[in-house]
Amino acid sequence: MRAVVVTGTDTGVGKTVVTAGLAVSLRRRGLRVAVVKPAQTGLAPGEAGDLDEVRRLAGIEDLHEFIRFPDPLAPATAARRAGTSTPTVGELADRISRLRDRDLVLVEGAGGLLVELGRDGGTVADLAALLNAPSVVVARPGLGTLNASALTCEALRSRGIRCLGIVIGAWPVRPDLAAVCNLEDLPRYTGALVAARLPEGAAHLDARRFEALARSELTDLVDAIAAELPEPGMLNPPLQMPTGPRQPRDARPLVDVRGTLDDLRAAGLFREMRVIDTPPGPRVGLGGREVLLLCSNDYLGLAEHPAVRASAARAADRWGAGVGASRLVSGNNALHRRLEQELAEFKGYEACVVFGSGFLANAGVIPTLAGRGDVILSDALNHASIVDGCRQSRAETIVYEHCDLDALAAGFRRARGRPALVVTDAVFSMDGDLAPLEGIVDLARRYGARVVVDEAHATGVVGPGGRGLVSALSLEREVDVLVGTLSKALGSYGAFVCCTRDIAELIVNRTRTLIFSTGLPPPSVEAASAALHVLRTEPELVERLRRNAGALRDELSLCGFPVALSEMPIVPLVLGDPHAAMAMSEAALSEGVYAQAIRPPTVPEGTSRLRLVAMATHTEDDLRRSARLLAALAGTQSKASVGRFAARHDAGAFGEAAAGHRPRADHSS
Repeated sequence: MRAVVVTGTDTGVGKTVVTAGLAVSLRRRGLRVAVVKPAQTGLAPGEAGDLDEVRRLAGIEDLHEFIRFPDPLAPATAARRAGTSTPTVGELADRISRLRDRDLVLVEGAGGLLVELGRDGGTVADLAALLNAPSVVVARPGLGTLNASALTCEALRSRGIRCLGIVIGAWPVRPDLAAVCNLEDLPRYTGALVAARLPEGAAHLDARRFEALARSELTDLVDAIAAELPEPGMLNPPLQMPTGPRQPRDARPLVDVRGTLDDLRAAGLFREMRVIDTPPGPRVGLGGREVLLLCSNDYLGLAEHPAVRASAARAADRWGAGVGASRLVSGNNALHRRLEQELAEFKGYEACVVFGSGFLANAGVIPTLAGRGDVILSDALNHASIVDGCRQSRAETIVYEHCDLDALAAGFRRARGRPALVVTDAVFSMDGDLAPLEGIVDLARRYGARVVVDEAHATGVVGPGGRGLVSALSLEREVDVLVGTLSKALGSYGAFVCCTRDIAELIVNRTRTLIFSTGLPPPSVEAASAALHVLRTEPELVERLRRNAGALRDELSLCGFPVALSEMPIVPLVLGDPHAAMAMSEAALSEGVYAQAIRPPTVPEGTSRLRLVAMATHTEDDLRRSARLLAALAGTQSKASVGRFAARHDAGAFGEAAAGHRPRADHSS
């Protein structure tokens, strides 16, 4: 049995709603969950209390309350006024520990963390420490949130209790400036992840709507709690043969499929796959007509390069379409080894391991290098594959503010000497900005930490000959692990990890996403090898990409968009509202320019955008014409900003992009 304590910054912040949401979501995963309210005050005998609300919202009957007093005071104080006493905190912990046949016990605290529970003076924090239970902190938005939350998190840390995340228990429909700013600042001041926001009125929903809300908002916390369980197998209880009449397949769906899809459509977050009906290039066929492609990661146009295509065809003819097994079984061949040697030499490392995709590389290597008891420091805007790798590791993840070295240093201080791993993108895929690698490496050296850098969007784009940011800064000996992809500037598919020989051997022996995945197909391997050769022998491609990126940015700036002048090919046009981003994307497509809208959860809430990408194979005229087209659609031929573009259009056309801007503070991409 493991316990998780749901505490708060005060009474009335929404602990019961959060407890019910966690209970219903965890039970959906097959866990046997009990809910305990050690002490309830302010209620007469027989009066409905917090556990009755949990029963209504979560449909759970495994509920336990130990003591109750009518005065709305701290339990120990209420007991003294009633002429009696409470059990000690140790006795309360013993009662909870008797629930041994449950996978998890959710303990809802009384009031705040330092409320006195036991006659021995023990508090909610002491109870959590005795149970060795990590905690979820529930706070209310607005004035006082930062101080109360920071003090609560510090009190947890002082007792050796980990905070799994902060939940805003009553997020308003129209948040004021204080609430929005607090949400942005909470991770910095508390060192904890803002994992969810439950809106005002959540406690008054019916059970079905509440369950849907809990599933959508509490996913990260549920993942973190599930990772705390000592036996992963508990998530998959033994199958039992049905004894009663068979239920219809859709009688109790795990996910409300139609409801979820309706919610996505209403929020402007529904996604559909467009079908490209021509080979890749700066112009592609879409829906039977040619359009300018302004959202591809094929930065150098190598996916259509004749030498790359010919190499892939020859490999398919000689080696076949696939390798048939994991690389540790029979799916490893000479092509893999040769490509690894070429990539290691190109990046300046001892060794290299090729993976099936960049997502598999990050999701597998991070848990290989960090585990329970370790600390991972991760940039707030890291790619989703890095986020998932951190989650899978079961290490404590400290999310530091984007590219903020002071926040990273504060994270190291929080780690207090524990083994640490810093992981960051080199080029951030949605904004096109660069990580401050020299400062990161300096801090890592000072604190004895390893460094992992993902150069998915840096390879072929940044540095001498497109060797990447690590090479540009001569940090090969300081960055322990360099992750790259074969599917962007190299025009193929797959990924690679450059490192020392020892780390490479550890990856081969321990990384599950390598061990249990089929090896990369020969055509992809040979295409990547040929693309790498082109990159080395035709460095002018990289220079052409930089010139084109500069031309696109220059024209956008002349048209009034707030775009920085640089040579990075990723150019975000932030609109704010997802409806506005989709409307502008569709309008551009109707005029022959394919610029995809990017919306949450890929980018933080309130920052939906068009993510424009220049390619080396574009013409400067095409890029400048596209910029002028977007400006005409936005009505921004002068100096108006993108945000004002969205605000000027009515809801029927582009929505209100500038309204309701709510920066997201969780660790998502």
